Amino acid sequence: QSAENAILSEDSTDILSGKTLQEIIYIDSWVNKYLIEEVFANIDGSAYSQFFYRSDQQTGGLICAGPVWDYDKSMGLWPCCVPEAMYANRSSVWSENDGILFHTLYKKESFESLLKDTYEKKFIPLLTQLVDKKIDDYAQRINCSVMMNEVRWGYAGFQEEVEEIKTFLSQRMEFLERLWLQGDDYCLVEMELPGDGYTGMCFACYAVKRGDILPDYIQNLKNKCTWYDADSNEI
Repeated sequence: QSAENAILSEDSTDILSGKTLQEIIYIDSWVNKYLIEEVFANIDGSAYSQFFYRSDQQTGGLICAGPVWDYDKSMGLWPCCVPEAMYANRSSVWSENDGILFHTLYKKESFESLLKDTYEKKFIPLLTQLVDKKIDDYAQRINCSVMMNEVRWGYAGFQEEVEEIKTFLSQRMEFLERLWLQGDDYCLVEMELPGDGYTGMCFACYAVKRGDILPDYIQNLKNKCTWYDADSNEI
């Protein structure tokens, strides 16, 4: 509760204990966790399957984010998952305000600054290595299991999905570099998407460059939505 109070307050201080955010959470771990959710486009990002722990020895009792878990709805292999969108930076994911913590942290200048620096210096080298080599290495490692799976279930689309993941992550990196490192001006278009028979409604947050028209995947949904400007509330 103390962590939530500090995150949601304007001055990043828990009104009950008087502690600042830096005195409650281990911010580096929260930045890393945010980036993993965002970079890999986890549909559940910041809402479901989110875990936290304390480490007295390593962080002096500060609350750490992690470990990572449950990424079946990530890396583009899910409906409405596109490279130019926000996934961890959404106030609502599956229900109203269920993703508010990371969404609020993202708005804090100190958190955003550390996030961008960590992405550039730590994540880009690792992601480049992942896309260029490691994904193929992992695919080769499980190749025997893939063949057995194809015999059992009759599905032979594994290699296509491997290439889809590599393409998606490459496009994702390009977008996040434009957003965080090059400072391109994007508008965030939020919408509530209907259920797909497996899940209920989902709140999407697409990024559109200022001045550009809405891309096709949003245009196709526009007649099903009520649109309004978040600043003026004009419909």
